[in-house]
Amino acid sequence: MEVLLKRWIAHEGERSLVAEVDARRVPGAQSDHCLIHETDSTMRRLWRYPDDWNQLEDSKLIALFAAPLCESKRAAPAAKDEPMIAVVAER
Repeated sequence: MEVLLKRWIAHEGERSLVAEVDARRVPGAQSDHCLIHETDSTMRRLWRYPDDWNQLEDSKLIALFAAPLCESKRAAPAAKDEPMIAVVAER
């Protein structure tokens, strides 16, 4: 996956990475792009997010990833503008 933009953020005294990536070659991709939030213990992918995500305060950016997880793409949130998150990996 090609990284389009990335940003280090601080949350609860720890740093983590948020990156927007080109997801067109990801099997089962639900959009052309996604955000990936990586910590020491998990990696989460966010399919729906604001265009100006990189301008958000760290706490607001973390809040995007705090939404309930979807079990699969068939278990999508009811509203189109709600975040849809999938766990990519847990370490």
